[in-house]
Amino acid sequence: MNNKFRSDNRIGWLMAAPALTGLALFIGLPFLLALILSFTNLKLASPLPITFVGLQHYVR
Repeated sequence: MNNKFRSDNRIGWLMAAPALTGLALFIGLPFLLALILSFTNLKLASPLPITFVGLQHYVR
């Protein structure tokens, strides 16, 4: 019984893996990119290069 439970559990995770990977890419990647870009002076309409400003955006 324990062996069958492990086999079913493994099959379940393998079937869920593509969906979990998609969620990680479509939610996690934009979040990480936004976090990284928040430490730069990126302006979309500006031709100036991106420079690192650190915590300057978060200091009052």
